[in-house]
Amino acid sequence: MGTRLLLACVLVVVSLAGCDSGESSDSGASSDSGVSGSAACAVPATEVSATTAHPGDTLTVVSHDQFDVSGDDECPDTGRSPVTWTPRTGLAVTWQQENRTATLATGDADASGELTTVVTVPADALPGPATIVVDHAEPATIDVVR
Repeated sequence: MGTRLLLACVLVVVSLAGCDSGESSDSGASSDSGVSGSAACAVPATEVSATTAHPGDTLTVVSHDQFDVSGDDECPDTGRSPVTWTPRTGLAVTWQQENRTATLATGDADASGELTTVVTVPADALPGPATIVVDHAEPATIDVVR
């Protein structure tokens, strides 16, 4: 799983390499998609409702900017168009701790590109740091306590 995560991170970095080319004439105004040009190439973020949890606790996980972007230019902040924003579907929410991985939930982003879901900390979670990963997004870290 670590190799797949590393590969996914490399692909995101490579795909976003040309996003801020300095050619932008966009001052942050919203496009037809409702997404501002300055956030157009942002890597999706993940937020968790708590930074500390016990095994069996429930957490709300929110991931923002979950869009597939297509068109003449995959980074609309360069001023090129047309660009199509499609909310991502089938997003996996994964628990990672040491060498253990578990899928906690799957879901679809809404029209604003946001996925919100409630997950349960695995009963066999170990004390210490754990990572919650939503596909395509920066992970969130929590501390498990017993």
